[in-house]
Amino acid sequence: MGTPKDAVDSSSICSAVCPIVSSFEATTWTVVLALGFVLVLYLPWCRGDRDKRDVILTRIATTGLLAFFSVLGVLLRVGWRCVACTNGFERLLYSVRGWLFSSLLTASAYLGDLAMIVVDRVPIIERLEPDRYVRIRNYVAGPILEEIVFRGVCCTICMCAFPESNLHAYSTPAMLFSISHAHHAIRLIRTTNYARRDILATTLANVLVTGIFGLYAGMIFTKLGGIVSAITVHVICNCMSLPDVEAILRHRYKIPFFLLFLTGMGIFAVAVMFVLV
Repeated sequence: MGTPKDAVDSSSICSAVCPIVSSFEATTWTVVLALGFVLVLYLPWCRGDRDKRDVILTRIATTGLLAFFSVLGVLLRVGWRCVACTNGFERLLYSVRGWLFSSLLTASAYLGDLAMIVVDRVPIIERLEPDRYVRIRNYVAGPILEEIVFRGVCCTICMCAFPESNLHAYSTPAMLFSISHAHHAIRLIRTTNYARRDILATTLANVLVTGIFGLYAGMIFTKLGGIVSAITVHVICNCMSLPDVEAILRHRYKIPFFLLFLTGMGIFAVAVMFVLV
């Protein structure tokens, strides 16, 4: 069946069926949606403690409406055929294979952590947030809505503007995806006594990590068959967070676990370089 990279090179298809969208229009779409995704969180009915049940549900509903209308907008602008070719709906076989490949690829980055979980018999649930509604936000609604807006809509419209360059299609949404997470600094300033320097460092680290993830999810979306793959890797990364190298090095089996970690990261890096880039 070929490699995942062979299966999903859609630039020639998109250039044939997608309308011409200017780079300015595509960038405007992406900027407006990124800003909108953040600003709706500060509407009067969405304000409050972000971890409270009512605030979580209200924000999910509000961002859900934004996602719905953004999908409707891109369908009206570029048409179903273009969305189908960029999202992989016309290539179901490749989408399924891309989903499996991207899931295993993402899991490979956590080989050391997964080995600790298995050996220590730690239930996965213990790594997750304890509150049910926070779990719904972090591991279900958040990944779905963010991927629909930033990959499903923004990457699609950018692919119509740059049908010969997937790099442009996923790099601009990824950059704005990372910047959109900078608003968490406002919460830290309001609710903690951290020094401004610490808040700045935390915010920059968050922006950097989400930017790297945005690039990865964008490559998954544009090259491995669609939105479901991007959502899946987002869920995996949210559940696992960053690889816990410190815990690995403290473990009684630190040498084999660290070797597994290095092996997994090596597999991940090589696969990204030769399949996704």
